[in-house]
Amino acid sequence: MSEKSPLILAINLGSASTKMGLYRGKKEVALKTHVHSTDEFSALLDIKDQLPYRREAIQRFFRGA
Repeated sequence: MSEKSPLILAINLGSASTKMGLYRGKKEVALKTHVHSTDEFSALLDIKDQLPYRREAIQRFFRGA
C-alpha cells in the first residue's frame, strides 16, 4: 500500500469498552479494545461523563501504536 494512502482512525464507543483501529488505506496498522472497569463507569451514566476515561484509553493507544 502506498504511503500516500490516507491514515484512518476508527473509534467505536461501546457501553463498557472503547475499540480503536488505525488503518493506512485498507491495511490495518494497529487494533486495540480497552474494556473499562465497572468501577470506572458505575456512576457515569452519561457519555459526556465517560469522556476523560475514554480519552485516556485513546491516548494510551497512540502511545503504544
